[in-house]
Amino acid sequence: MDHFSDAVVKNPIVGQESKNPQLREWHTKNLERLPGLKFMRTLWVCDVSGGPFKFTATRPGATPLGFEETHRNLRISPAEFDEVAAELLAAADETIRRAAVLTLVCGSRPISCATCQRIF
Repeated sequence: MDHFSDAVVKNPIVGQESKNPQLREWHTKNLERLPGLKFMRTLWVCDVSGGPFKFTATRPGATPLGFEETHRNLRISPAEFDEVAAELLAAADETIRRAAVLTLVCGSRPISCATCQRIF
């Protein structure tokens, strides 16, 4: 989530230089909240991928994992939503590539390797 969250902040369409004033403001004036957001995003990804951790929305949407109420004030367009989704996919791809390489280098249990622990 670190890579994804940092990439969203820097993304020209949805981050600090976004044409959307709400997104631009959040990514320039609320960065002190980013560590907590990264934690909540991690819980959300864990929950939607089967656990073991559970995410509880601060402003629940239509479903327990929905964000429509939380994000309503950001006025996110479909194109902006797609851009964030692309950043999430890129971050997931990078994580999968790292895990694959580290598994080859460190064996079948990369998380037990000290080098792998620093990377993940």
